[in-house]
Amino acid sequence: MNCTDYAAPLARWWGTLDGNRGMRARLRRARTPDDVYSLSEFHRGVIGYLQSGDNGQPVLELPGGLVPEGDKPALAFVAGLLAQAPELDRLHFAARLAMVEQDRGGSGDFRFRRLIVVGDAETDALFAKLRRLIIYTRTANVESLLYAAFHWNNDTRRKWAEKYYNPAPRKGDAS
Repeated sequence: MNCTDYAAPLARWWGTLDGNRGMRARLRRARTPDDVYSLSEFHRGVIGYLQSGDNGQPVLELPGGLVPEGDKPALAFVAGLLAQAPELDRLHFAARLAMVEQDRGGSGDFRFRRLIVVGDAETDALFAKLRRLIIYTRTANVESLLYAAFHWNNDTRRKWAEKYYNPAPRKGDAS
């Protein structure tokens, strides 16, 4: 299963958070992906939604109808971050960050540079930096967060740098 296959169902799950402020609040208080993983709101809310969807209708083709165990830590990572976002964005997160920095008269790219130096295995540090940036930008892009959660490595950092330093034109804001 490709990590971006989770994007549309996670975006729909995120849409349910407005009706469940308690779930959002508990997910928002989580400081690490492991904190998110340890919450019933993650297992019953996110994983439950992915496996049985709304009204028992599956939202995703899952092998054996279950989310693979190996995907759950990355999904916890993304769910914890999405709970911080008041809005979802179609534009890649790095490109949106660049635009927000520019709009706010940002003093350079220091926020992005602090993110991009996070190492491959530094999941908690990556989560913390992205969490702060989502609060700062007030938006998130599900696909770019999923890709980062599943594949944070040199190739991903290069792609994010390309998106940050060469953001899409403002017209359509499509990624």
